[in-house]
Amino acid sequence: MSTNITSEVITIVMSGNRSMPAHFTSYKDRRQSFCIDNDLIDADDEYSMASESYYKFYDFLKDEASGNGLIILKIGEDIMIGSYIINKLGHLELANELKQSLIKENIDLLDQDDSDFVNDLLKLSETQLYLEHCVTYGKNIALTK
Repeated sequence: MSTNITSEVITIVMSGNRSMPAHFTSYKDRRQSFCIDNDLIDADDEYSMASESYYKFYDFLKDEASGNGLIILKIGEDIMIGSYIINKLGHLELANELKQSLIKENIDLLDQDDSDFVNDLLKLSETQLYLEHCVTYGKNIALTK
């Protein structure tokens, strides 16, 4: 059962085609958006998560905040919105499993050089702290309403 729910959330999260960080992306009537068409996502929550994931990325990883390092920002965004959605579905206990699955899903989209680079970044404690913050923030904001 957990695999089905995790897969469902991954499909929802990865359906959001955005070419820039959510902080700079508009979708329909939303100024900051993950570009996911789903009724579970409150517009105010989405705005808050888009800002949080962007600014915290620079707080945690300011030395990696350019070029391919920005792939970590996209992974963090996906983890944050995924944690939010899985919590809205009532499966808080699956947030860490979802985190690992979304990391893998994003890495699988990369070519080998970028994949190696991102895997090296994932070994940094700062990266792990950022991604854990994304899990926690997504879960917590889902609990507020």
